[in-house]
Amino acid sequence: MGEHIEQLESWFKSRSNWLQDATRRLLEKGDLDQVDLDELYKICGIEAGINFEDEIIPEFVPMQTGSFTMDEEGSKVELRSIGNIKGINALHPNRPVLFNEGLTVIYGQNGSGKSGYTRLLKQICGAKKIG
Repeated sequence: MGEHIEQLESWFKSRSNWLQDATRRLLEKGDLDQVDLDELYKICGIEAGINFEDEIIPEFVPMQTGSFTMDEEGSKVELRSIGNIKGINALHPNRPVLFNEGLTVIYGQNGSGKSGYTRLLKQICGAKKIG
């Protein structure tokens, strides 16, 4: 796997500046917002020979070696909430359950949905035996 990652990083480093910068931003942030798109547009335009007159041109930031590797923190998946539920027991779709960092304790009266959320969590997590 390491050899493939090195080849991929090498390939990206030989690409245009805007593509390298876009890839770096996606790897760091997971998504591009309008500011990113505007900056990438200008980086691409500079490479294409467009003169942006008096506009501020963002600095191209190249990808760093190791950009495609994930540290232990980066590979963690966290469930923050469950909401918009339809068709599972009597769970109310507009009342999401929020999970705090660490341990979350769910309690309530009979029929309030504790077991429904438990079944849903088991299904989401891929439990071998749902019951």
